[in-house]
Amino acid sequence: MRQLQASRCVFCTDAAAPTTSGVQADTLDQIVDQVSALSRWVFNLENALSDPNGVLEKIESRLKTLKERWAGETIERGGRLFRDVVAVNTWGLFRYCIDMVTLIMLCAKPYETIAEGMANAAADHKAKFNDLTEAWISLSYGLTYPDNIMRKQDKEKYVATGGWFWTATWSSYAVFKGTFNNGAKDTISSSLVELSRMIQNALDFSVPPASHLIAHAVFTEQLLISRQQASGWIEALEPLYEILIAAGMSTEEAWERVLIFTKAIFDDIRTVRAITLDKGNTGGMIWGSFRTAKLLEEYQHLKFYQHPHVSNMLAVTSLQ
Repeated sequence: MRQLQASRCVFCTDAAAPTTSGVQADTLDQIVDQVSALSRWVFNLENALSDPNGVLEKIESRLKTLKERWAGETIERGGRLFRDVVAVNTWGLFRYCIDMVTLIMLCAKPYETIAEGMANAAADHKAKFNDLTEAWISLSYGLTYPDNIMRKQDKEKYVATGGWFWTATWSSYAVFKGTFNNGAKDTISSSLVELSRMIQNALDFSVPPASHLIAHAVFTEQLLISRQQASGWIEALEPLYEILIAAGMSTEEAWERVLIFTKAIFDDIRTVRAITLDKGNTGGMIWGSFRTAKLLEEYQHLKFYQHPHVSNMLAVTSLQ
């Protein structure tokens, strides 16, 4: 009996032995795998930190960029930093550098008849512009207000707006809103899309990324930003009008205040665009468009009509 029990104990011990060693072997393999994985991770981390194009370098570069932005007028476009007008003076590509003001002005129809088109083409050639678009872009930098949406007359009825009034297609909120996508809002919104596409196509053709990588990236980003800002301004008109109506204004008074709001924005843009008044200064045009977009970032963040400059202007005019 004792021999049987002993044999059973031996059997149990012998059977348990390989099981224990198997568990230990599995555990050891797991530890080895984890150590190997950790070693690979440390190796990759060291490479990433020491690589000139690695993570650490990218973080330091980004921090430097943000610091330079905070320090002053530095503007980033297409992954490149521009500190002043001197940085863009050598770029004679002003015809592709667009801001919100230029886009809105270009949304107007250039001419209605073939005769007008020929006259414009002749005038452009005489003024040494390559084409009508280049002429319009250049001349737009000498203007403060887009004359396709607002104009000025010395009439008593426009005293409250400093003589400014909406053009016929923007004459009232009802005309602006329209019905069945036929209002001024729909027209200018669709024009912005088509115009931006045309400018981008021209940019892709004349300044292809294969041979002009930096210039193409810079002007493509500027065009995208400007189109978004123009769309943001258009979308801000309706909620502002509704707020004014809810405050008790008549439809005419509310739409008049929307005009004052629009004029205030373009007045503010003029303060940073003034460098472009010399239309022969192509670097000034490019730098002015960059600064315009930077200024409008503040407006865009505050949905345009909530910007202090505009709200203060509206408050003053409401007391008149």
